[in-house]
Amino acid sequence: MYKFFIISYKGANSESVKEIAKSLGAWFTYFENQYIVCSTLPFNDVKLKLSSITNQGTDRLLILEVDIKTFEGFLPQNAWDWLNKQKDKIKKVK
Repeated sequence: MYKFFIISYKGANSESVKEIAKSLGAWFTYFENQYIVCSTLPFNDVKLKLSSITNQGTDRLLILEVDIKTFEGFLPQNAWDWLNKQKDKIKKVK
C-alpha cells in the first residue's frame, strides 16, 4: 500500500536526508530540505532510516504521514502533475 510522507529537516546532514528521501520511493521537493515522498514503506521504517543519520541533540526532523485527498497552493505545473500521478497510483491500489 502506498503512503505519502512529508519530511522536513534542518541540520548538518541535509545531503544524507535527501538521499534517504530519494531512496524511499517517488519523491519531489520545491522547498529547501523538505520532501514529499510516496512510498510503500511503513512509517516506522521511514523513521528508523532518517533517525539513524540525525543528531537528536541539534538537528530538527519532522516526518508526517499524510492522507492526500485535496491539495492547493502555488507550485509549478510539474509539482501538480506529480501529486496527481501519485494520488492516482494510490487510488488504483485501494
